[in-house]
Amino acid sequence: MQDSDVPEVRTLAERVFNQLQDAIVRGELAPGTKITEPGLAATYGISRGPLREAMRRLETHRLIER
Repeated sequence: MQDSDVPEVRTLAERVFNQLQDAIVRGELAPGTKITEPGLAATYGISRGPLREAMRRLETHRLIER
């Protein structure tokens, strides 16, 4: 698949979801690691609203537990 075939991510929450999902899959966020909204918001330079939406999606995909 070429870069032009990848659908454009439209929202900030989607971009953060994809970044966090990749970090989890690559092992950058190890199983059992405690993550916090303020910490992730600072790391990704975003407000907590889009972060919460991304985290809800990660929870739905069973990649995180709250």
